[in-house]
Amino acid sequence: MSTYILNIETSTKACSVAIHKNGKLISLKENVTENFSHSEKLQNYIQQTIENSKIKLSNLSAVAVSMGPGSYTGLRIGVASAKGLCYALNIPLISISTLKAMSLGMSQEKKADLFCPMIDARRMEVYSAFFDSNNLIKREKIGTTTIGNGIAIPHVQNDQIIKPCCIVAILSDGLDFDALDNNPVDLIVFLILPEVSKSENLQILAQISRLLRNTEITDKLRGCKSEESAFAIISQHLKNKAA
Repeated sequence: MSTYILNIETSTKACSVAIHKNGKLISLKENVTENFSHSEKLQNYIQQTIENSKIKLSNLSAVAVSMGPGSYTGLRIGVASAKGLCYALNIPLISISTLKAMSLGMSQEKKADLFCPMIDARRMEVYSAFFDSNNLIKREKIGTTTIGNGIAIPHVQNDQIIKPCCIVAILSDGLDFDALDNNPVDLIVFLILPEVSKSENLQILAQISRLLRNTEITDKLRGCKSEESAFAIISQHLKNKAA
């Protein structure tokens, strides 16, 4: 039996709809303009890709949709359409991180140790994340990096850095991280560690993990209004532990 997945991407100015049959692309309709036109084009694109694939909506096995970050209006249109289809057809809804999808796409075209996809967030800011094309993907396949209560500590080792790097993400909407407690993750501390000493890296992970199990500290982090204040909280408590 064939598996058909409808794919919807509306997180940027690109409006894209595709259908995959058993993992292979069989139909694609997309448009990239300077203006957002998702509300005008998305439904027509869905209908056209279905017709071009010579299948019916009832043949769909699931719908995959970009979950951001990106344009709020674009994401709302894409997710609402995907949820409506899944509800009507009683099929699974698959959410895909836009940044991770970009990183995976780049890793198939270019070889590099680190990828940093970026999406314009306006006001001179960007949505971004760091991905290791081998280690991060491999690490997430081994097992979840969540520690419960909406917190995740994804981490990789890289031989191109000499000091540990830390990226803190505080999300307004939680992400599905395959957490053991099934709760969405809204606090992410991403670590990139040097390939020098595994024992030192384990100590760093243990320190960060103990720190993030303190609800008083995580409440403060979730209430931070700037990246500087978040790093100040983590740095201060790590120094206190070291002392």
